[in-house]
Amino acid sequence: MFDVFPWSGSLNGYGWSMEISSLSTYLGTTWFTSDKMDQLLEELIRKMAPEKYQLQGLGFINSLLAIHAKQEAELSRMLSFDQLGRDLATGSCLIAGGFANICSNHWIAWPVDSLNWTLHYGDSQGNTIDPKIHGAIDWWVSTHMEKPLQVRSMPISA
Repeated sequence: MFDVFPWSGSLNGYGWSMEISSLSTYLGTTWFTSDKMDQLLEELIRKMAPEKYQLQGLGFINSLLAIHAKQEAELSRMLSFDQLGRDLATGSCLIAGGFANICSNHWIAWPVDSLNWTLHYGDSQGNTIDPKIHGAIDWWVSTHMEKPLQVRSMPISA
C-alpha cells in the first residue's frame, strides 16, 4: 500500500506549494501556525461556494485592528479591505469572515452576513465580542454599508 503514494515532490494546485514530506506537520500541533491554518482555510473555501463566500486568513483581524487604530494603512493593504467591503455591499459576496487567535489561548469566528446585516461572533471561551474587534469590524463595514451590523452570538467549540 505504501508504494502507491508518492513520498517526495511538491503538492501544488493551491495558492501555495509545499513539499509532500511536510504534510506530516499536520499530524501534530505545529499546524496551528498561521501559514498552515491559512492552507486549511483555503481548502475549506474550495469546498464552499467561493464566488459568494470569502473566508479570510488568520491575519485579517490583526490587520484590520491595526488599520482601525491608525485610521490609515499601506495602500495595498487598504485596497484589499476596501474591495471586500464593496463586495459585501453590492452582494457579490454574501458572507465574509474568518477565524482569529485571541490572546494566544483561544479562537474566535466572525462571519459577516451582508444579506441580514449581521455580524455573527463566536468565541471558544464563550466571551462576548471584544470591543476593539467590534469597533474595527463596525468601522470597516460602515464605510461601505448604510446600516450598522447587528451582533449575534454564535456557538463554537474549542
